[in-house]
Amino acid sequence: MPSLKLSAMSAYINKARFAARLVRALEDAAPDIKRRLRIASFDPRKPADLARAWSLCFDETISDTTAENWLGARYLPNPANMRRLAQLTGKSVEWLVGQSADREEQHAYPEAAQVPAPYEAGTFADRERQRKAAVKELLIRALRELGD
Repeated sequence: MPSLKLSAMSAYINKARFAARLVRALEDAAPDIKRRLRIASFDPRKPADLARAWSLCFDETISDTTAENWLGARYLPNPANMRRLAQLTGKSVEWLVGQSADREEQHAYPEAAQVPAPYEAGTFADRERQRKAAVKELLIRALRELGD
């Protein structure tokens, strides 16, 4: 497997090639992303959709501007975010940056081929239900206190 120096990758990577491959990888992964994250629509070319999928998948946010910069070939993600994009799309980092052949099955990290853990069988839905139940309980307590 080719060696990739992630710390100095901006010197070696063509940003336009990265952006084109990112869009292609997101297009290929779109049906799986919609299924895994239980969202009705996902347009790989829309920065807001990438930012939303990112926040659902990794439980942290990126701005629409950050996603737009990646998709528009303005900037490259940092090494940690590059690995997360590989995981989200099921591609290898080397493939995303254009340093490996166009082989669909190649993965830099074994976890890139797997569904991220927070979205296996209902975990996200369970967490949302717990949050809603907690908010409901707080509202009921507040209304009872107002009534007393």
